[in-house]
Amino acid sequence: RVVQTGMRPAVRESVPFWIVRLAVVVLALASTTAGYLHFVNQRRTLIGQRGAELESILHLKSRQIEQWREERLSDARFLSESRELGDLVERHRAAPTAAATEAIDRFTAPMRASHEYVRMTFFDLGGRSYLVFGGEGEPALQHDAATILSMTRRDEPSFGNLHRESGS
Repeated sequence: RVVQTGMRPAVRESVPFWIVRLAVVVLALASTTAGYLHFVNQRRTLIGQRGAELESILHLKSRQIEQWREERLSDARFLSESRELGDLVERHRAAPTAAATEAIDRFTAPMRASHEYVRMTFFDLGGRSYLVFGGEGEPALQHDAATILSMTRRDEPSFGNLHRESGS
């Protein structure tokens, strides 16, 4: 504020220095508090979004696994209920010739190709590997056969590791 009195020069009344300091401190605290609150809000929002994304991925993957299992069980049911395949397997058991094996291979080839099966292994009821078609991939081990048989006899989902561990 400027005060003009007679012939004297203008005298300026100054704001006390402590008020200026206080104003700067209050503005700094307000700015810091607002920034922190914005950060906390953004963090909470991002965590919520990521959680929702992960939950939806979880549901999608669960459905994919269920669908995959149902497709495999459907293939197994089809093969086990197939009269033609049963006749071919019985013929092979009676006389395990290359021609009998080739007939089973021809019968199962379309399914292996359409489902991109690397290997198809047939087990006897004792859990022993009986016939194997497809040369790629790892052969089934005896503990795999028992795991597979127990898994296919259940109504609820089952998980088993059928991959060989390194070094075995």
